[in-house]
Amino acid sequence: MAKPNSERRRFRLLRRATRIKGQRFTWSGLILIVVGIAVINFGLALATGANSVEGLLLGAGAILALVGILRVLIGVINPATPQDLDSATEVTEEPKTVEEVVMREQ
Repeated sequence: MAKPNSERRRFRLLRRATRIKGQRFTWSGLILIVVGIAVINFGLALATGANSVEGLLLGAGAILALVGILRVLIGVINPATPQDLDSATEVTEEPKTVEEVVMREQ
């Protein structure tokens, strides 16, 4: 059975990872959605036909909006339990000097 301190540490890691992921992906996703919608509106305002710059702008705007939606979903969906972060909780110590790197390789 896990120690209470390690469980608290895992929950803190889970909350921290959730917060960081939300900040990173949600806001950039919302910005991409807005930019994609703006590009779509600009393409619709041109009204020059489907086989021209209008079609290119509509396609690019749609792709930007879809990428933005995916980024928002990534930012919103969270791991269910701290056990989902097991690989993140394993701390590996990095070598600090060249000699330590050489010793690890041998």
